[in-house]
Amino acid sequence: MPNSDRSLKVIFLINELGKGGSERQLYLLLKHMDLNAAEPLVIVFNPSALTDYADSIRALGIQVLPLPSLKNSPLKRLIWLMRFLRQEKPDVVHSWSAPDNPYAGIAGLFAGVRLRMGSLRNSLQNRSLLALPLLLQKLAIHTCPYLLVNANSIREELLGQGYPANKLFLIENCVEIPTDTGVSDLPPVLSENLRFVGMVSNIRRNKNVHIFIEGFSLIADRYPNLRGVIVGQPIPDELDYYQLIQQLIHDKGLTDKIILLGFRDDAPLLVRKFEVFCLLSDFEGSPNAVLEAMAAGRPVIASNTSGIPDLVQDGVEVEGVTDAATTESIMDAPAEAAPVLTDAPADTEAANHIVTNAAT
Repeated sequence: MPNSDRSLKVIFLINELGKGGSERQLYLLLKHMDLNAAEPLVIVFNPSALTDYADSIRALGIQVLPLPSLKNSPLKRLIWLMRFLRQEKPDVVHSWSAPDNPYAGIAGLFAGVRLRMGSLRNSLQNRSLLALPLLLQKLAIHTCPYLLVNANSIREELLGQGYPANKLFLIENCVEIPTDTGVSDLPPVLSENLRFVGMVSNIRRNKNVHIFIEGFSLIADRYPNLRGVIVGQPIPDELDYYQLIQQLIHDKGLTDKIILLGFRDDAPLLVRKFEVFCLLSDFEGSPNAVLEAMAAGRPVIASNTSGIPDLVQDGVEVEGVTDAATTESIMDAPAEAAPVLTDAPADTEAANHIVTNAAT
């Protein structure tokens, strides 16, 4: 154990710091960490091709150390990290992303770090984990003595595979409730007298943005004052999916009805403009976007998968959504929700009623 007269030295490992949900959770943890009790340092394995949290973390007074670019093979990275950990002598090494768990477990062991912790922040069935070779999948789960998960569904998956319960720690995601009252620099269309249904997510296959577009197309002609808003950036290794999304919008004749806003730092504020929030992912951990939508008092249409049911319980107000078992089965949900979206005046109390059973 560390001496009581000094702070706990913690080294976090993360694949990259691009502005996604997992990266934001690390930023929020560091932002609210007692720096008198802990001395954190963040090692980043790969540069982000998009906007990232590196400068925001440095602004907290916390060092962000990119892995040397020459260390571009797993063995070189492992050796460099083992030497660095021996030099720094941290009390804890904690991998924040599953593919980097083996580095924390193996390098930490040989460097003599007493507490070595990994993370799983999405279902074991998510595409990113399954894309790894089978050996790396096993190492991601078993090389660290302890694992942090952010959803009870992930905990249950691991227990089902025989992982010891006393080695798992559940820390659910959190969000900050914005204190600002407005957003700026919006496209003119969002300032018009229109109503919006939207989603907030990076544009990747797991998020099923195409299903949102397909569903919206079912009601677009019937409700001319309704617009779909997609807040999120394309992912460099799935640019073909972003092109598919653009083509689908064009093919459905929705170029003036669906707005691709790209990444927005003010997404938690922007979601207040939505009449209904949608998240149609195949798999999730504990999605920030759903938490932010609920914090804004927005009704949520979401797929019944992974950690989402821990946050949102089925509601009876929207016919056709309550028994949804897959993302495909809720593709028609916006058509049922349309009267709620377009015929009734905006009603925060009604919106709050729809999410009464949401976990808080």
